[in-house]
Amino acid sequence: VDTANRKIFVKFDDGNEDWLPWDWVHARESVTPVIPTRYGLKHAIHWDQNRFFEGSYTTVDNINLHFVAHDGDKRTVKGSDVYKLGLPPHVDAACLAYRLAEKTNLNPGKVVQLDNANQRIFVKFDD
Repeated sequence: VDTANRKIFVKFDDGNEDWLPWDWVHARESVTPVIPTRYGLKHAIHWDQNRFFEGSYTTVDNINLHFVAHDGDKRTVKGSDVYKLGLPPHVDAACLAYRLAEKTNLNPGKVVQLDNANQRIFVKFDD
């Protein structure tokens, strides 16, 4: 990464490589969640303090989004308050997780261990 010139060095599968402008390079992620979510939605909103909720959004303008939580509550927020759900977890990654089965909100934490054989993920919550 060349921050002074806003360029990223990229190596392509065919062996080509070059410095490209930042706005030419984007992460490629599936629009379909890899891991199903509790309410079947693809995004979460930072609602307040340590609470996040699943929901969906529509774009209002270049900065703001209109977010509808799984329970119907609505709020206009900045894009930085909306997070993608359903991506595969990995150790040491920041995550959002349900603390208990009866809770309807997600809490922030960090993945500390993956138990793939038993399909379990161990999370240390931020609080």
